[in-house]
Amino acid sequence: MAVSDRFLGCVLVALSSCTFTATAALVKIATSSLLQLMEGRFLVSWLLALSALGAGRACTILNLPQLDPRGPPGLRCVLLLRGAIHWLQVAAWWLVARRLPLGDVTAAAQAAPLVSSVLASKCLGEALSRNFRGAAILAVIGMACLSLSTRSSQQQGDIGRGDLLEGMLAFCAAFSAMCVLPLLVRISRGAHWLEVEHVSAAVAALAISPASLAIAWFGDYESKLEVQIYPKDAFLLGGASFIALCLQTRGFQLAEASIAPMMWYIQVPFSYCLQWLLFSQRPSLASLCGGVCLLTAAVVNMLGAGGASKGLAVLDNVELVSTGDETVS
Repeated sequence: MAVSDRFLGCVLVALSSCTFTATAALVKIATSSLLQLMEGRFLVSWLLALSALGAGRACTILNLPQLDPRGPPGLRCVLLLRGAIHWLQVAAWWLVARRLPLGDVTAAAQAAPLVSSVLASKCLGEALSRNFRGAAILAVIGMACLSLSTRSSQQQGDIGRGDLLEGMLAFCAAFSAMCVLPLLVRISRGAHWLEVEHVSAAVAALAISPASLAIAWFGDYESKLEVQIYPKDAFLLGGASFIALCLQTRGFQLAEASIAPMMWYIQVPFSYCLQWLLFSQRPSLASLCGGVCLLTAAVVNMLGAGGASKGLAVLDNVELVSTGDETVS
């Protein structure tokens, strides 16, 4: 893999993580309930992806290949699985935020990039960074600082056993999805990033979210289930999520899943900057130390990613089998 492609991929993943952080801030001010919020978000993302596919076909100046809204034939099952897992990640993480202390689970979630890198090395044969061990140590120190900061700055309230069990199950689901998603994007590298986003958003908006709304209504028909989706929430979250997912998908298509996931750590210091600038909340010293450690871990890991990835041959074989069109790398 060319160094320029790897660097660009890491930059795109870092930008996507910052965009997701901004999206999280929008979730706090959203007035829709959870399922309605998710349906509105994915519906807008699907419409944007569909519009982009149509515009790409109509505008020949973009010189795009002929894109199939369903994705390449050999990768459609992978894209469907990716859409389902992404929906699970979003739903589980938002449920975690309502059940468990957000600071603690955010600190614990920073272990996902480490697991993704190891999984990519073992399952896809992609080489780890030469500096992976040092970066992992820095990341663990950063997670410890974030957890310490949370416990010292917030008074933990009592959590009911039901909420604790539900929150822990949701966190396990969200964490597993975060670890697996980069690998699925790499496996589906033969699909154009617009095809990936269209299938993922369509699965969520047209199948999973409506089915979840129906199950919620039939499961507790005596409760008042809102069906209204507030346009402001839908457009803000859907548009921001579409941009973030496009950046993330293209980034993982360019950079190895054994390298790029640690660029997610950029979102930690970025979130503290937003917290300070927008809400006048200064982070603690432990938070700053944790953010610096995670940021340093991401940079050190990327700088150690030299040479070609030994797993590209495996992925290229998948691409050649999956589609006869020109592959996008």
